[in-house]
Amino acid sequence: MQAYDPSFGFAWYTQPATFVTQLTVEHGTLACARFIQDHIDLVLEQRSEDVASAGGLLILHDWRAAASYDLEARREFIERMRARPRSYSRHAVTCMAFSPMLRMVVEAGNLVLTLVTGTKGEIASDPAPVIAKHRIEVPRAARFPGR
Repeated sequence: MQAYDPSFGFAWYTQPATFVTQLTVEHGTLACARFIQDHIDLVLEQRSEDVASAGGLLILHDWRAAASYDLEARREFIERMRARPRSYSRHAVTCMAFSPMLRMVVEAGNLVLTLVTGTKGEIASDPAPVIAKHRIEVPRAARFPGR
């Protein structure tokens, strides 16, 4: 575990230039969005050379626990994505349980990602195939970079 907040869940940085989140609460709040975005900013700052050499950050969100969210969380999430340089992400995958409302929100976020970075986000139901496909390494037991 590299970062943990009981109001959100887990986040970690691993290779190849990959940021992973695992939501453990059912309701996404503004604090959840800030937890994720603050840690992405930290990775982009602390691991900039690694991220640049990989062509951007691979982001994997495991949000299968999510059932609802606050509108202010969505706004924060999108505003922070828009504020970053175009090259910050090379790909994003959000794993989630089937929910028409949440799927629509994630698809809107993926559209913003495409507009901001030129890369496409995707939705999956299980993180295991995504981890295998992208060869995401299991992180060593360590604190989050810079923390």
